[in-house]
Amino acid sequence: MFANRSVRFWTALALLVLGTTALQNAEAAPSPALKDVVATLSTKRAVVKDQGEAIIDVAIKNTGTVPRKINLFILESAILSLDVYNAQGKRMSTVPPPCPRDLDPYDVILAPGQTKKFVHGLNIFSPALSGTYTVQMDDFKCNKLKITIK
Repeated sequence: MFANRSVRFWTALALLVLGTTALQNAEAAPSPALKDVVATLSTKRAVVKDQGEAIIDVAIKNTGTVPRKINLFILESAILSLDVYNAQGKRMSTVPPPCPRDLDPYDVILAPGQTKKFVHGLNIFSPALSGTYTVQMDDFKCNKLKITIK
């Protein structure tokens, strides 16, 4: 029992220490298992005064002919699902994400043609963002949404 906790602790620590730089500079590459799942991002206001006013509408659609498994815990969290890049192409770091013990209970099947919608705010950064940013979802085929925070 304690050995398992120790392995999880050291794995999490290694990801935090070693993985952060690699993740920030990684090219966006959709997961092959989700090749038929497409994300569409939109916003009613592309220019806002504060990051808390930046609202992103997300539509996840299975465009394929077979059901695909998606994880609601990840998709319902802006920290885990949205990738935000500054004007130089650097991925912006968020506040620490939540870490559930088990993601499996959050898995749902997205039937062919089915769409799930989510709404996310960009108040997940500290210090607060200021400038023009590109918002996308690196785990899916996805449009790139520009948003400016003044």
